[in-house]
Amino acid sequence: MATQREAIFWGAIAGAGTLLAEALTLDPASLFVDFDPIAFLGYCAKALILMALGAIVVKVNQETNIQKAFQLGVMAPAIIIGLQSGANLNKANSQLDVAREQIQELQAGRPQRGGGISFEEQSQGFFIRQAHAADAPRGRHNNVSAVSRFLKGLKGSNNKSWFVVAGSHRSRGSAERQASKYRKKGWAVKVGSKISWDGSYVVLLGSNLTKTQALAIRNRAIREGLPRSTYVWKK
Repeated sequence: MATQREAIFWGAIAGAGTLLAEALTLDPASLFVDFDPIAFLGYCAKALILMALGAIVVKVNQETNIQKAFQLGVMAPAIIIGLQSGANLNKANSQLDVAREQIQELQAGRPQRGGGISFEEQSQGFFIRQAHAADAPRGRHNNVSAVSRFLKGLKGSNNKSWFVVAGSHRSRGSAERQASKYRKKGWAVKVGSKISWDGSYVVLLGSNLTKTQALAIRNRAIREGLPRSTYVWKK
């Protein structure tokens, strides 16, 4: 039989161990490519919070058996990680819905809302998007605050992580030529590094936006003659 202090220690270790399930879903290369020390601090803060929860559960139950302490230490943090994973899954589904709608628009040659929706509803959605597009700027690139980066590490997601992509190129020179052409039309354009974009240089009309902002900029871009293949993406 272990002492209460030893049991609490193992409960804390078990609490942090729930992060291993999250780590298994990560691409190891992305940890180095997109490494952000402030987001990493947020991730460390999450680990400490989970350790504290595991220790508290063991303390409250006054458990001194190491095996049972470990099991108790996993319980509360696992529930929190599960809820967070569920929220992230909903956001991923939202991203897939956006991608599906963009593909449908390309196939149809005009904006639409998807199958099973009446023509009247599609038309209403079209005019709403056009109104939003009219208010959208010609490109927007937000700087991400330190607080937002910290919260991304803590929560695992960030609402302002949508991008508007107008082109993808194998060489920087080709991407810069496309970007220059759009700048002459009054658009604020950046070229994204191939390190951060899976080996391609991308022409960005928007960076670190909300989904609504990104879609509005994309719709305006297409309305003003930029490629219909312009799309929004969440990183």
